[in-house]
Amino acid sequence: MTGPHPSARAARDSAGLLAGTLVNGLFAYVFFAMATRGLGAAEAAPVAVLWTYWGVATAVITFPVQHWIIRTMRASGAATVGESLPRMVRSVAAFAVAGVAVTWLVDEQLFGVAGPVFPALVGLVTLGSFFTGVVRGGLAGRERFTATALALAADNVVRVVLAAAVLALGGGATGLGVVLVAGALIGLAWPQGYRFGPRNDAEHPVSSLAFLGAIAAGSLLGQLVLIGGPAVLALMGGAPRDVTMLFATLAFFRAPYLLAVGVANRVTGTLTDWMSSGGVRQLHRFQVVVVVLTAAGAAAAAALGFAAGPRMVGLVFGADTVPPAGVAALVAGGSVVAVGNLAMSLLLIAQGRGGRLTRAWVVSVLAVAVVLPATRGMAPVASVTWAFVAGQIVAFLALQIDGWRGSRDPRPMTQPPGTLPLGSPS
Repeated sequence: MTGPHPSARAARDSAGLLAGTLVNGLFAYVFFAMATRGLGAAEAAPVAVLWTYWGVATAVITFPVQHWIIRTMRASGAATVGESLPRMVRSVAAFAVAGVAVTWLVDEQLFGVAGPVFPALVGLVTLGSFFTGVVRGGLAGRERFTATALALAADNVVRVVLAAAVLALGGGATGLGVVLVAGALIGLAWPQGYRFGPRNDAEHPVSSLAFLGAIAAGSLLGQLVLIGGPAVLALMGGAPRDVTMLFATLAFFRAPYLLAVGVANRVTGTLTDWMSSGGVRQLHRFQVVVVVLTAAGAAAAAALGFAAGPRMVGLVFGADTVPPAGVAALVAGGSVVAVGNLAMSLLLIAQGRGGRLTRAWVVSVLAVAVVLPATRGMAPVASVTWAFVAGQIVAFLALQIDGWRGSRDPRPMTQPPGTLPLGSPS
């Protein structure tokens, strides 16, 4: 008896990952709503700050680590991951300690409460984000996508259950902060996600760290372009209502991107397999599909955003957050381009071109820096929105150029453990 057809299996895996991502996102909002409603906006402020840091750590630590592991396992095997992990653990631990020290210096200003508790939770969130990336990457790298989907959903489900218990017992912000950290421990339920076999003498662990660092840097810059608009608008003197409105609009139209992040666990391994087998045709076809879908999707989303975006945002977030139709159209279209950028980022990761990924986002940030002063005659919210769109489009073009170059001559990945099969990280 034969198994399911590869296309059917891929559809099933993608559907499972999509479902896991939906549950993860839904329960994340439920957790935060429980915090604000159970404690009140003022008392929940330290949890909000910790939550914000967790979001950044997810983008800068969890995402790069899990996709580096997927790519490395498919290209070189699990042992290669095991060789580099000890050095990575030491680096992340040092970063966590630095985070504790820095946040402790400004504890009262940052969290609204003095003392070492919330700075310590910052360090634990850092370590938990790394562990989550390891578990998800280890599961997806072994093509255990059902388990990956469960792991995606489980940490926030656990957080909601524990938060309900904390609030029922009269716990405060500290208890919910501990709950936020504890969610990552659900990864212990999947030991196959963090066991990578015997470790040999690692000859080139620094190369792996350089590659991972490049992915992390690119991910950080990409997140700044994606979600940094409200902060930029506030710094430009935008009205508080406009800052909230832009935040809500970006959050609403970012939903497809967040779903795509979950499905990306399936895509990275496939792209790496094509690179390993010299599949130039498949890689080029992937890029063409990304270009066509991104262009068509961005146009359709912009039209929908213009026609119905203000009503949809207002319906979800309230009448005070209704954006102008033009702003909704630009954010909707730019958010679809962001999904295309995610797809192209996965291609560069599969190619082992982390430095090129970082470079593309550096160019994107420079484009934002050029557009903001060039549009000073506009209202601040319009200027920031155009800068967001310009940053996404410039990144898309840069990623397309580098992706095309990297796909022209894929070679079998047979180099020693820890090296980058396609050359240097850049």
